[in-house]
Amino acid sequence: MSYGIYFSTGLISNIDYWKPLIMEYIEEADGIRIDCWNDEEQIIYDLKELCTDLDLESNCNMHIFKFNISEKVINELVYNAIGHDGNIKWFSFFLTRNNDIILSSSHYGKEFSIEGISKEEIQFIKYFIPKGSSINIY
Repeated sequence: MSYGIYFSTGLISNIDYWKPLIMEYIEEADGIRIDCWNDEEQIIYDLKELCTDLDLESNCNMHIFKFNISEKVINELVYNAIGHDGNIKWFSFFLTRNNDIILSSSHYGKEFSIEGISKEEIQFIKYFIPKGSSINIY
């Protein structure tokens, strides 16, 4: 049986969970998708150099970037993910496998979910979730 886990950090600004959880599940992914708002000009500029596909039609208010997983992409998107405000730089970040989302981070890292995991993986993930976060296991 597989499970999913969702957590929301709310106003908690601790994003120490980001790198360990992304690195744990990036090996299972074959792609990355990032959604950002059209007015985030510097982020758009930075992402355009790395992306393999840019969708401007699915949502007229957003740029939707797709990336192949490579060492360069991992270095930029995982190790340089934190903005000047201490949050994740992107509105939404997804790890995908066969175009299905296996991990998502939304609202600049304030919401996080992982699909298709075991009970043991839930315990592993709980170790990284900031204290005081809202957690839902399904």
